[in-house]
Parts: sequence; structure tokens; C-alpha cells
Amino acid sequence: FQFFPSGLSMERVTEAAKAYAGEIWFPIVVGLCNAADTFILIVPNDVLIGAAVLAQPQRWLYCAIAQTLGCTLGCALFCMLALYNPDGIKEYFPSVFASDAWERAESYYKSYGLITAVVGGGLLPFHPFLFVGALSGLSTLKLLSAITLGRLVRNVGICYTLAKAPNFSLKTLFASKPKRKRRNNERRREEKAD
Repeated sequence: FQFFPSGLSMERVTEAAKAYAGEIWFPIVVGLCNAADTFILIVPNDVLIGAAVLAQPQRWLYCAIAQTLGCTLGCALFCMLALYNPDGIKEYFPSVFASDAWERAESYYKSYGLITAVVGGGLLPFHPFLFVGALSGLSTLKLLSAITLGRLVRNVGICYTLAKAPNFSLKTLFASKPKRKRRNNERRREEKAD
């Protein structure tokens, strides 16, 4: 199985993203990718919008708003589908409904109500919070408003930090996590070998 069609590689996709990141329309395309990510769960939106901010730092707010509106569009489409076919949603995303995140999102909604969608939409992957809210019968307008607010705060923070302190942002957001994970994996392998 090839993820990319023949002749297309991850390097070519990365080079294309770099080439177009400074274009005025690029954040809108990333926003639309964010809308699609609501359903496919694998689009690296933060990396793409980061490229756009680093290419044109003065457009950081535009990039943050474009990404937030894309997320809101995807969430609105998901809510429409959840209203008309909730069983189809559960069949399409079985891994989400079988995860610990689903159970945590449900318990958070029961304990804290709508504020869960604001915090979950901003700090965490928003999908479980969206799914629980949409399938539990929560008001669509309230749910969309809460997730949009959380995502807006998150995206403004990320884009502003990338625009004003790109070296700090890149080291903090992207460099530290893989090293820590790599060290933990090496430690596990050593323990298994003993």
C-alpha cells in the first residue's frame, strides 16, 4: 500500500507547502483542510498553518482566524450529520467511540457542562468533545460557539507565538516531544533486553 500516488512523495508535498506557504490563499486552504480533518483525523493542520505564519509573520491573525473558521465549518457539518444520522457517525468512527478519550469527554460533560467544549476545543484534540456534544443532543449553536471560542484562543496563541518568537516556538512545540518519546522508547527496549 502506498500512501502517496506513484511519483508523489512526502518530500514533494513538503516542498510544495513551503513554496505556497506565503501566498494569501494558503491559510484559507489550510482552514478547509482543518474542516476536512474533522472527518479524517490525520491532517497536520498546526504544521501547515505554522508554515504560513513563518512565511508571512505579519499575517498571524489572519492565519489564526482562517484555521478557526475551517474548524468551525467542519464542526458544523459534523453536527448536521449527527442530527440526521447518529448511528452512521458511530459506525464511521469506531476507534473514537472505543477510546478512553470518549469516556473522559462524556464524564467531563456530565461534570462541567458546556465549558468542557471550550477547554476541550482549545487545549485538547476537539474530536471527542465534538462527538459527545453533538450526539448527546447539546444545542448545536452552543456547541459550535464553545468549540470555536476554544479553537480561536488556541490558534491565536500558536500563531502569535510563532510570529513573535519563532525559534522558541519551534523548539518548544516540535523539538522537545520527539526526543522525550525517543528516550522513553530506548529505555523500554533496554528493560526488555534485560
